Amino acid sequence: MYQRWFDNNTDTLFEKGMTPKLSRFVISDDPNWESGHHVHDAETELIYVKSGVARLIIDSSNYVAQTGDIVVVERGLLHAVASDNASPATTYTCAVYGFKFRDRDENQIMQANSCPVVSVVKGKEVIKSIFHELGVVLPQQKTFYPHRSTMLSVMP
Repeated sequence: MYQRWFDNNTDTLFEKGMTPKLSRFVISDDPNWESGHHVHDAETELIYVKSGVARLIIDSSNYVAQTGDIVVVERGLLHAVASDNASPATTYTCAVYGFKFRDRDENQIMQANSCPVVSVVKGKEVIKSIFHELGVVLPQQKTFYPHRSTMLSVMP
C-alpha cells in the first residue's frame, strides 16, 4: 500500500481550487479498436496500457506504448490511438480537466517538449491498481462502439 499526505501549507501541488476532475473513463479492450484522429479542447487524457501494444499519433509524431506505459495527451493536441495487430492492447483512459499545477498552464501535466509516453518503473503496481480500481468502482454502464472501445460513463 502506498499513501502520501499533503500538508496544504507546504506541499500543495495544485493552485487553490484547481484539482483534477474526471470527465471520462474508457476501457478499450477489443483487439481491433482504434480511436481515429480527434482533439479534446478542454481535457487531458491519461492512457494506461494494461497489456499489449498501443500505437499513437500525437501532433504528427508516431509513438508506441507497451504494457505498463502511461501516455499523456495534453489538451488541444490532434491524436489517434489504435491497438497493435500483432500484440492487441487493452488500455484504461481517464480524461481530466479543471486542474492547474503550480508551475504549469491549466490542464497541463507534462513539461513542454516532453515525450508523451512514460515508462513507469517506480510505483508501477500502484498506478496499475489505481486504474484497475477506477474500472471497478465507476458505474458499469457500458456503451459499445464497434472497433473502438467499451466506455464507462462518469458524467451525469
